[in-house]
Amino acid sequence: MFFYYIHIAVEVEKPGITYLAGWEESDTERFMFDKADRFRILRRKGEPVLQLAEDDQGNWYFMTFFTSKSLSGLKWARQTARPAYVEDGTTLPLVSLLEDEGLLPADEGFDKAYAHTSILVDNLHGFSAEKQAGLANADGEDDPTVVGNIHFVKNIFKGKETRYIAGVETRSFATVTENEPYFREIHLKTNAFLYLLYFVYFQEYNQLPSKQMVPRLLGNLWASKQALNTGWNPTLFETEQL
Repeated sequence: MFFYYIHIAVEVEKPGITYLAGWEESDTERFMFDKADRFRILRRKGEPVLQLAEDDQGNWYFMTFFTSKSLSGLKWARQTARPAYVEDGTTLPLVSLLEDEGLLPADEGFDKAYAHTSILVDNLHGFSAEKQAGLANADGEDDPTVVGNIHFVKNIFKGKETRYIAGVETRSFATVTENEPYFREIHLKTNAFLYLLYFVYFQEYNQLPSKQMVPRLLGNLWASKQALNTGWNPTLFETEQL
């Protein structure tokens, strides 16, 4: 049985001093960002799956991840508020966690967290473009298909393919890979949250906070799926029809 992962970042009102006492600042590696002060990252002592990040504009983000056996589970995992249409009994883990933490989501006119979804597969080409689109959009199995293609950047290492797939105005994107060492040792430990921070900054400020090649390619990819953005290079990603 495979699991879907969803790493999330939700903008929150600035935490109080008492709350922050349980957190410690984490050193960021040189060259992770184009400027050393783009993000200040804190981790809960003894709980590495919880993070706080403050960007250089003074905005705060609460970060964590969940797993699910279904796309619908990912869909509900990123809700920051309970929609009126949701069925009674539906579990909304982020809503519950924010309540437990005493954190208030910032009112941005959007009821979902930023999301970086991912999955390790045996054969990427056996994981259909439809499923890749659903994962990148953090859609449930019963959500309608709106756009009939996917945009992605890929790399192949020792015959194993990894794809980064843009969501369509959904504040989400996906990583799908056949490369288990990359997924376990690099993606889950570092890149899932790091690339999400790049994505958050890009979405918030229309600026990619890195001078490195892969983040720059990702910024171009994300721009290509924004409805009102025309400033991207179509030669630097691939497309596939659903």
